[in-house]
Amino acid sequence: MAGSTGSFLQGILNKVANGAGQSPGPMTPQDTAAARIARLGMTPRQQELNELWTRYMCGQYENRKLDWDGSEHPDPVGREMIAQQAVMPPGFIDKGGQLIPVKFRRPSAPYHMTKVIVNRFTGLLFSDRRHPQLNVQGDEETEAFVRALAEQGALWSEMAAARGYGGSTGTCCIGFKFIDGKIQFDAFDIRWCNPEFKNRDTFEMKWLEIRYQFPKERRDETGTWRIEPWWYRRIITETRDTLYKECPVGDGEEPKWAIETEVEHDLGFCPVVWIQNEKLKGTIDGIPDCHGTFDMQFAIDALLSQGVKGILATEDPTAVVSTDATMAEVNLGSNNVLKLPKDGNGKFLEISGVGFEVAMKWILQLRDMVLEQAQCVLEDTDKQAKTATEVSARKSAMYERADKMREQYGKGIASLMEMAVKAAKKITTTPKTIKDENGEEHSATGSLVLPKRQKKDQNGKIAEADHVIGPGGVLSLKWPPYEYPNTQDTLLSTQAASTAKESGLIDAEHASKHVAPNFGVEDVGAMMEKIKTEAKQRQNEGDQAMMESMRSSMRTQ
Repeated sequence: MAGSTGSFLQGILNKVANGAGQSPGPMTPQDTAAARIARLGMTPRQQELNELWTRYMCGQYENRKLDWDGSEHPDPVGREMIAQQAVMPPGFIDKGGQLIPVKFRRPSAPYHMTKVIVNRFTGLLFSDRRHPQLNVQGDEETEAFVRALAEQGALWSEMAAARGYGGSTGTCCIGFKFIDGKIQFDAFDIRWCNPEFKNRDTFEMKWLEIRYQFPKERRDETGTWRIEPWWYRRIITETRDTLYKECPVGDGEEPKWAIETEVEHDLGFCPVVWIQNEKLKGTIDGIPDCHGTFDMQFAIDALLSQGVKGILATEDPTAVVSTDATMAEVNLGSNNVLKLPKDGNGKFLEISGVGFEVAMKWILQLRDMVLEQAQCVLEDTDKQAKTATEVSARKSAMYERADKMREQYGKGIASLMEMAVKAAKKITTTPKTIKDENGEEHSATGSLVLPKRQKKDQNGKIAEADHVIGPGGVLSLKWPPYEYPNTQDTLLSTQAASTAKESGLIDAEHASKHVAPNFGVEDVGAMMEKIKTEAKQRQNEGDQAMMESMRSSMRTQ
């Protein structure tokens, strides 16, 4: 529902003036709301975030009235009507359109590089092969518990959604809640988040209000469908999570809010984390992926649109007739035959295409400049095999920027999961009074629904067991490499480690650590213990075979 509000709000925001920003100092949700009523629910900051998000959603030109050729832009319904009736309605041919500079028109062939760049970095952080591993040092029970929470709540897909907001606007916000014993992670639309912090340096949240207007279709007394602006509102605090009933915006007065659902979680903290995409001090919003490239992106869109316009004109050439004779009306098009006097000459005037070739060269150069400023390298189209070292060298600038993002998002994820563990412990250990079917009150603790854990029993056999929260430890994230080694990388790395060990330069442990990433080994110590166990098992089997061979030989004698 929130995703549909962008163009609706942006259209009506053109008709209202921006108001003042939030006043300094602590504010209640009611105080903040009163300051936003005149702006239809959006602060100046939220309007900037909405503009940035619109670029990512490929809608930055949606509100431009004129198409690239200077004519008025029809909406989808208008285009379909024109196509069916083959008649251009009055007002859709803007004869004065050529007086409007192209920078205010709607490009006909936009590239949408913001989406390309943001998605590229999101893939480096939270794709299936590149999202981090959750570790709890010295506590295997809690580590397994945390990973089960992440799996059940689809943490990494939700973090990818949150990164979309973070990469496009510079900030993201994600929280969690438990429903019927199952955890649910929520990536909030940052445009509608109004936070109050206990500590602005660490972004520890005091409360969060999610509030926005959305278009709602309703029938009036005549049966006609009309679109009305309605309010959505939810407030998450340190003690409760309140969802209010949707209500019409009205005449600008603060609505009389009615609670739809309210959950008293009594966690003692607001279960939400605020993450800057790239750290920027002095403000609550970070740096978006495409900061500083938007003007150059428009230049690409303009060149592409002008080039496409030229190509289309090439496919519809202008007829040129040279003759002194009087001629009747000329029918244009390749299906018509033109009869000329002996001294007459007729031909089609076509565009050579040289201008488009020049434009394409500039487009490619500008594209490279945008990618360079964003420190983004797209997938290599060169099919020639390259080692991971060669790939990393070419993409080093992008990986350096992604490392900064990993640090930012990593801190947020660690805080989120630490809060999730505290909440789970409170649910499973704090008794609550509940009523049974007969209305009698009982004291009981809550329970969680998690996938079973695979664990060795006392006999060393693998069996299913319930997840439990251990004594606790430091929660950390282990990020995988950006590029995985290919067969050639693995062969060279293994040969180097083997040669160094045989030469006495390194021991078996360091040789194993050197080749471990090539084989996807995370716990080198466990691998070496398993190698020893397998070696001992093979030796025992060999000894048994030898003894059996000796017994067999003695029996035959």
